Amino acid sequence: MKTTTILAVQRAIVILRHLSEASSGVGVRELAQRLGYSPSVVQKILNTLKVYEFVRKDEAAGTYHLGSGALALGLAALSKLELRAVARPHMETLSKASGETVFLGVLDRLRTIYVDKVTGTGEMWIDAPLGAERPLNCTAIGKVLLASLPEKEWKALAAQGAFVRCTPRALVAVEQLAVELRRVREQGYALDRAEFLPIAECVGAPIYDCDGRVIAAVAITAPKGRLDQHLEEWAELAKHAAGAISTDLGQ
Repeated sequence: MKTTTILAVQRAIVILRHLSEASSGVGVRELAQRLGYSPSVVQKILNTLKVYEFVRKDEAAGTYHLGSGALALGLAALSKLELRAVARPHMETLSKASGETVFLGVLDRLRTIYVDKVTGTGEMWIDAPLGAERPLNCTAIGKVLLASLPEKEWKALAAQGAFVRCTPRALVAVEQLAVELRRVREQGYALDRAEFLPIAECVGAPIYDCDGRVIAAVAITAPKGRLDQHLEEWAELAKHAAGAISTDLGQ
C-alpha cells in the first residue's frame, strides 16, 4: 500500500473519531483547523466518507455528522461483543450436557467464522482456534446461516465460489443445497456429517436477534461416530441453547 494511501486512511479515521466525539456537527474549516489538515484535504476525505454513508452533511448548516454507515459498523461490532457475553453461559451448559466442544459462529462474507468456543470435557474432543474460518456449505453453523438467507443471496455466494468440497460428503451443487437448506429450516437445526473434516460431525441451531434475524449459530462438534448415538438429544440441546441465547438477546 502506498504511503499516501495509508496517510489518507489515517486521516479518515482521525476525522471519524473527531466527529464521534463532537456534540454537534462540524464544518470543513473547523475540522481542518482543529486537526491541522488543509481544508481541501478534509473536504476530499469527507466526500469519500459521504459516498459510503460514514458521514452525512447538514446542507443547511454546512456541517458534517456521523452517518448511517458508521452507525451500522459500530452496532455490528457491539452486537458481536454482546453476542459472546450472552452466549457464553449457555455454551458452557451445552458443552457440559453433551460432553463435547461447542462453537459459536457468525457469517463473515463468503464463510463462517468462529467467535467463541467451549472445549469438550471427554478424553477426545474436536478443537479449532477462535477466528477460524469455515465453509458455509459443509458445516452445521454454515448451513444454519445459509438457510437464513434469501435464495438469491446464497446462490450468489455459490457463484462467487463460496462452496467447496472438503470431503466427498460435502454438498456443493446448488440443487442439493436447496434441498438441504429447506430441511434445515423445517427441522430448526443443521448437520455436518463429516462434510468438512472426515473425523468430525456437528449439529447446530440458529440464534436470532431482537428483530427476528438469524445472526449466529451454535453447534455441538464431536468426533465421528458419536452423533448418531445422540442425534435427537443433541439436536434438542442445541436448539434449546440457541433459543435461550436468542431470548437473552431480546428475540
